[in-house]
Amino acid sequence: MTFTKIIVRVSCFSVPLIFLSGCVGAISETVNITKDKIIISKNLEEAQSGDPEAQFKVGNSLCCSIGDSNKGFYDTKKSIEWLCRSAESEYGPAAFKIAQIYSGDTVSGVRVIRRISSKIVGKKSVPAVSYSWFLLAEKYGEKDARKRADSMWASLDEKEREEAREYVTGQKKLPCSWADVNS
Repeated sequence: MTFTKIIVRVSCFSVPLIFLSGCVGAISETVNITKDKIIISKNLEEAQSGDPEAQFKVGNSLCCSIGDSNKGFYDTKKSIEWLCRSAESEYGPAAFKIAQIYSGDTVSGVRVIRRISSKIVGKKSVPAVSYSWFLLAEKYGEKDARKRADSMWASLDEKEREEAREYVTGQKKLPCSWADVNS
């Protein structure tokens, strides 16, 4: 078989697969949005009443918009608002999610389109804040938080480490809201 025939055969199979993967990604994203809307509708009333687990579920379901945009269903700023409310009640999963968001880790699961989009747009990271939230999540009972904090600490420069120390020791108030962290 000649090289040209091999290229033609490979192209005949791979090109349709590339287009099909885009369709699958769009369908799975639609399914995820629908699932997240249901979670929000089932938990919003309890979240508004102050239930930390419900607040976490609402915040987690709103996470996260691509870049700083809040167009579309997902909205990082609203997500953070709900997660902060939950974390105020020392709810560990909320503190862990806040740490993930501020580390730039905003896409979970098999979310092909969102992963590609976040690679294109880039990730916003606030390392000292994220590190401090991972430690707080550990204090609130999240087992994997220490490992993430240690990994993050290793990547901090001296200025970021000093800022993290100030948050952890209480010399500076650890910010939570999007506006406070990104000001």
